[in-house]
Amino acid sequence: MRQQALCSGLLFFFLCGLPLVYSQNTESGAAKSPTPVAAVPFKGSGTGDDDIINQFGQVMRQALPKVGPYTAVPVDMNNLPPDVPEGGFPPYVCPSPSMAQAPYALTGELNHNDDDGMYHLRLYLWEMATNRLLCSDELAAVDRAGCEVVMPSLLGWLFSWLKPPDPPQKEAEVPPQKEEPRQEEPRKNEPEKWLYVGLRAGPSLRFYSRKDRDPFIEDRRMHIYNLNIAVQAAVHTLPFLDIQGEIIWNTEYAPFAILSGTTVKTAPFTSMSMMFPLVVKYTIRKDIFHASVLGGGYFILPLGNMKNDAHGGSFAYSLNLPLGYTLGFSMGIKAGPGSIFFDMRWAADLSEMRRRDTGEVLYKRSMIVFTIGYEMGFFEKKKLPAEPSPAPEKDQ
Repeated sequence: MRQQALCSGLLFFFLCGLPLVYSQNTESGAAKSPTPVAAVPFKGSGTGDDDIINQFGQVMRQALPKVGPYTAVPVDMNNLPPDVPEGGFPPYVCPSPSMAQAPYALTGELNHNDDDGMYHLRLYLWEMATNRLLCSDELAAVDRAGCEVVMPSLLGWLFSWLKPPDPPQKEAEVPPQKEEPRQEEPRKNEPEKWLYVGLRAGPSLRFYSRKDRDPFIEDRRMHIYNLNIAVQAAVHTLPFLDIQGEIIWNTEYAPFAILSGTTVKTAPFTSMSMMFPLVVKYTIRKDIFHASVLGGGYFILPLGNMKNDAHGGSFAYSLNLPLGYTLGFSMGIKAGPGSIFFDMRWAADLSEMRRRDTGEVLYKRSMIVFTIGYEMGFFEKKKLPAEPSPAPEKDQ
């Protein structure tokens, strides 16, 4: 008898608790139910095959649940409401709410591009409550397999524009405690160094001019394919002032044209030279950045002979006054132990290039130089200790 009474009691409690468990499971399932999205069949233009349109539509419906809590609800185009024209609206027009009975709707148009041989599918995501286009984007694929690869990423991008649902309100919410804002430590400037050494390289736009056009048919020429490689060292004398010396290796290519019979040919002057600039830099250093303006002069040293077919091939050359001036600016940012910087210069020679044996004037040059380089500092400057304030005098 006791065993029967015990079994009867357990059965009673089980039957009483079963509705409670069922109701909890129902609420949990309802909370996790996916959001319906009306899937309007895609339109096609230039595909010539309705089967590929249906295949891309199937790929979209299969991929939609994988990007979030959504489920595709196909729209029956054979049973349209009276307010919808036959065949439905174009894909770039929001569907009628009576046609797409869901919070959101997806429309699309598939086109075949003969230039790249690919199908291009443009999708439109609509918010039905406001008839508003949330987002539109496009994918390109050769066939269904390619569409299956790209479709999840495209849907994820489109549905990322949806506003997240409001969090459920609790009966008794504890007001959030205000967190004190964190005070970020101020970024310290890079310590000043006594010496900065760098290497830079890049092209230059050269301007060449001649007083006498003969034997050429032009007296001015411009060319960009000239190379500059420079080593620089700057002494940081004051917080804002540097004195910098440089060694620059240059290539020269001055492509003047010459008339040979009835044919115009290029007869370039080609050579190499060294420049030794000495410049003064006004530098501002802030956090990890620095910027400078500079100016100074340079000495020119020809390397080897110059070559030109219109002047007998190879010959020695020089300048009456092998000097020039330069102006420019640079800016850089901290990268590793040093800084990456960009340097732009204007430079012009003070005299012309001359043929050494005959003294004939060849050309005069000026240039705009663009270089990118890397610079490192050495021998950190020590800051002078602050002078102690005088002690207050004691009353007598």
